[in-house]
Amino acid sequence: MSIGMTMKMNLKNGKKTILYHEIELLETICCDIVVDHPYTHLLKMVERFNDSDTDYSNLVKLAWCFINDSYKTTMCLEYSPQVIAASSLYLTCKYNGTELVDKENPDEPWWKELNINEQELLSATSELADVYMRIIKRYSASNSANGNNVGHDLENADDALKRRMQNTPPLLSPENQNVSSVTSSSPPQNI
Repeated sequence: MSIGMTMKMNLKNGKKTILYHEIELLETICCDIVVDHPYTHLLKMVERFNDSDTDYSNLVKLAWCFINDSYKTTMCLEYSPQVIAASSLYLTCKYNGTELVDKENPDEPWWKELNINEQELLSATSELADVYMRIIKRYSASNSANGNNVGHDLENADDALKRRMQNTPPLLSPENQNVSSVTSSSPPQNI
């Protein structure tokens, strides 16, 4: 048998194997090949807070970036798309020092109106924030070792981020029983 003939047979067998396993995979997931992404949930969430006086486009852009970066982790396996979208939106608000108020029910935290578990939201947000803290530390360490000034700048950025997160009123904390006082303030500032 020639080499060309052997390669054709291997290719034909490979195609059959792939097709067999593709069908097996589709049967396993019940042919549900429509994937629910966090992006649609993010847009629906922001739509709830939309009013004519506030531009949320920058808020959405940053939250969208956080969602993109969540795919570099195992978050999509651990949390629902709605929780990932909410954690991205929450982290964006925390980072910018803004607050979201649900216009339909301003007395409740916005995530409760969306039926999102507070502890799950806190866990997902912490996991997403840890991604950025690790990046800052990694760049800081590598640039310091090389003698670059960038490492010092990143350390300052790390400290600034920590201070900003500490100085922003905690929306999610067991100690904060009066959540409505945090969320019932004026709508978020224009970013």
